Amino acid sequence: MDGLKRWALFNILLAVCFYFVVYTISGVVTRDFLLESHGSAFCNLISALITLPFIIFFFYRTAKMLPFTVQGDLEQQSGIKKLLICIFFIALIAASSVAINLLFTRFLPFLQTEGFSEARNDLMGGELFVLIMSNVIVSPVLEELLYRGTVQRSFEAVINPALSIIFSSLLFGLFHFNLLQFLYSFCCGLIIGFSYKKTGVVAVPVIGHAAANLIVVLNSVL
Repeated sequence: MDGLKRWALFNILLAVCFYFVVYTISGVVTRDFLLESHGSAFCNLISALITLPFIIFFFYRTAKMLPFTVQGDLEQQSGIKKLLICIFFIALIAASSVAINLLFTRFLPFLQTEGFSEARNDLMGGELFVLIMSNVIVSPVLEELLYRGTVQRSFEAVINPALSIIFSSLLFGLFHFNLLQFLYSFCCGLIIGFSYKKTGVVAVPVIGHAAANLIVVLNSVL
């Protein structure tokens, strides 16, 4: 294995470890001080904001070291066509995510374990403004810069694009820590990863992810 491939694998390990450690520690601290007064969504927001600068660093570090990966198919398209293609994939991510969510929650009720219920209540524990800031703005940026912009891009320096999408989606699912959210996140991750590969524009998965989360949040509180 050449030096660049070793660097890419180490970059994945380091980015994921930083994400897990910083997010977990900041989450424990914020919940000790802020959970009762501000709710779980506010604690999630603060933890995400604390973790975000580290993931931005890894994202730009990865783009600088691996500029040849995840370039997308838009280079030869006109400006308007690029925009339309990006809008199509954003809509694909949002629509498919909502459809998968409905499929799993309504037709696979036996997967809705106590862990899933606790995780769902944790995400939705707060005022609407905080829910939107956490679930619709900050978390999609954080997660997509990590799983697509860093992990998928790094994997593609080592393995073929299809496997890089699968492995980044597996990590995306595993970090949700319950079976239903794992299956949902893995399936959504495949679509998001494919969209990122086809466009090469990280804003596409970020906006698509945000749109899907916005629909879920509004459906839960309205």
